[in-house]
Amino acid sequence: ANVGVTFDTCHVLDAGYDLENDYDGVMRQLDEVIGLARVKAIHVNDSQFGLGSHKDRHANIGEGQLGIPFFTRLVNDPTMAKLPMILETKEQTATKSRCCAGWWTESHRQFSTTTGSNGTYWSTYQR
Repeated sequence: ANVGVTFDTCHVLDAGYDLENDYDGVMRQLDEVIGLARVKAIHVNDSQFGLGSHKDRHANIGEGQLGIPFFTRLVNDPTMAKLPMILETKEQTATKSRCCAGWWTESHRQFSTTTGSNGTYWSTYQR
């Protein structure tokens, strides 16, 4: 079948898959059940609530339960790093919930510098 999936880091953690402490195990299970070749993109989101919470509440990268070490590993994983990565966090104001170009540029710069992901294709999703 010609089907692709998006791997969402927040959803996976919130569903109970321990990306932080068992990255290799989660990736192995993803490959066995779905197939890594079917993963076409990654929604790159930290999680406010964390492992097994079953709540889809995104946090800014490095400010949630996954943290910078996980994202560093993700963007340096040869299989995952070649995929488009889409950041879905909210603008840094109390009145708006759409991504802000200024914040996006700064967030991307900080994330790229911290994780070494300069070659990764990035996009943003307006929420």
